[in-house]
Amino acid sequence: MTQTLRLIIGSYTHSLPHVEARGEGISFVDLDTATGRFSLVATHAAIRNPSYLALDRGLLYAVEELGADEATLTVFACDTSAARLTQRAKVPAHGAWPCHIGFDPGRARLFLSNYLDGSFVTWPLDGQGLPHGTPTVLRRTGHGPNPDRQDGPHTHFALAMPDGAHVWICDAGTDEIARYGLTGPNAVAATPDLVLQAPPGSLPRHMALSHDGMRLFVVSELGNLVSTWQIGPSGAELLGHVPTLAPGHAVPSSSAAIRLHPNGRFLCSSNRGDDSIAVFDTATATGLPAFLGTFATRGRTPREFAISDDGGTMVIANQDSHALTALRIAPQTGALYPLGEPFAIGSPVCVAIACTSRPTASIC
Repeated sequence: MTQTLRLIIGSYTHSLPHVEARGEGISFVDLDTATGRFSLVATHAAIRNPSYLALDRGLLYAVEELGADEATLTVFACDTSAARLTQRAKVPAHGAWPCHIGFDPGRARLFLSNYLDGSFVTWPLDGQGLPHGTPTVLRRTGHGPNPDRQDGPHTHFALAMPDGAHVWICDAGTDEIARYGLTGPNAVAATPDLVLQAPPGSLPRHMALSHDGMRLFVVSELGNLVSTWQIGPSGAELLGHVPTLAPGHAVPSSSAAIRLHPNGRFLCSSNRGDDSIAVFDTATATGLPAFLGTFATRGRTPREFAISDDGGTMVIANQDSHALTALRIAPQTGALYPLGEPFAIGSPVCVAIACTSRPTASIC
């Protein structure tokens, strides 16, 4: 049966040291999952460098990855069926190069990670999901052993625990995964109560949590590995590290995103340079994910990817080949297979799946 995924794509519009921008902002794109055919629906160019998007309860949250004087968090009312965005709020990022948006489980707080200066911002959200009041801004300190990439803190990702008591922060600049308490009305503690150490110089970048909330998976950018910790009442136990690259890979590569499959079993991460998706099986006796293999993204520099709610389709933003690609996911094995042909779009760096429509559904 034909199924259409409506995608929201964030693309770079202004070049940064690590990217040549050719994008137009935020685009709505449809994907026919039967044929793999993409089609452009609409483009919204009135936003700069939307490098991360988060869709929640009819609102689209977007960062503008720019310098400290210009970087913002922008919130749109998102009509997915009409592919229409209406700005509802725009507030400063309170840092440089914001790169990730997260939420607490009750949607009372929004977390903003600012890569360049290592700041971490917690915005209170009102009953409509809009930022209000005064944010809490944490200025992390420290550095790592790589002078070119770790001259200071570089916060990259925030992940709240399901019970709403803590938030984990990935700091690529210090090789730390730091846990902060969520305190008071919509606030966050000033100092961490637990710090996990990634391998020196590995640059921990993104995280995922097992469905039971007991295992934390962290992908490290230069380490090209997934580290797994068992989370318990008294702290966290390191279970080990698993490479994201197949033995004998021939080109320099750096990991980017990590996501858990909706079935909770398979874990996927993207490799930029090797230009592949690594797939792991988390259903192991030891709890440490088992590497199953890598699968070509059919594009260069897979910055981000998204998996459909039914677990059958993966959409990948290939930043440097300026294209989206789709892969079909085998539900029993986690293997990935080409679906359709690449779709040209400038500098895609983020993918959000807005909705799924079927012949029986008139709106998303």
